[in-house]
Amino acid sequence: MTHALQQTLDLSITSTKTFDNFTCPTNSDAKKMLEYYIKNPSESMIIIEGNQGTGKTHLLLAACHFFQQSGRRASFIPLRNPADIEMFFSQPIAGDLICIDDVHLATKHSDLEHNLFRLYNHAELSGSKLIWSKSSQCQFQRKDLQSREQSMLSIQLLPYTPNETYQILMQHLEQSQSTISGDICQLLIKDYTRNISKLLCKLKEIEAYAHSTQKKVTMKMARELIQADIHPLTA
Repeated sequence: MTHALQQTLDLSITSTKTFDNFTCPTNSDAKKMLEYYIKNPSESMIIIEGNQGTGKTHLLLAACHFFQQSGRRASFIPLRNPADIEMFFSQPIAGDLICIDDVHLATKHSDLEHNLFRLYNHAELSGSKLIWSKSSQCQFQRKDLQSREQSMLSIQLLPYTPNETYQILMQHLEQSQSTISGDICQLLIKDYTRNISKLLCKLKEIEAYAHSTQKKVTMKMARELIQADIHPLTA
């Protein structure tokens, strides 16, 4: 099986995330800032920080897409597949863009923190761009890794407004040709959570349940599935 790091990620097939369809007004300045530094060599080490569901992964994929559209190599690696990071140490990466998603998952794992530290140094020496995404509340244990993080250009993402969250859900439903109504999206935002990642998972759960029972998605069904999930309302 070929590891994701052994080939350029073909985002034209595997992802539709671009700078153009990142439509959150709350974080438009953050998007513009990342676009600027992606196009300029002045900053090579960038970290995008924000809570879960604020668009960090979208921006990493958009950066990869931009690099690929200009004929350069880009790699996107979720830290949920940490073994893949080691692939970088055995291949030339000069001029590449390397995006590591969810680096906070390395905290309290000495081997992962060690590999992140090595990758930072490796990218810096090779002249590559390195972008991390990270939850705002997490801190590495390694002092040298903390120092590397503090030297990176930090781009902060803010939580979406309820209206922005609704628009993102409706865009997702349109793209997936779902029959779930906007009223159900409003219900989820009001009574379940505003976290985009969790909302999208809940929409998939509702749709899967309706399909398995061969029933139409209704407000009653949505309320029952919300109540069945032990999940406090979060901003």
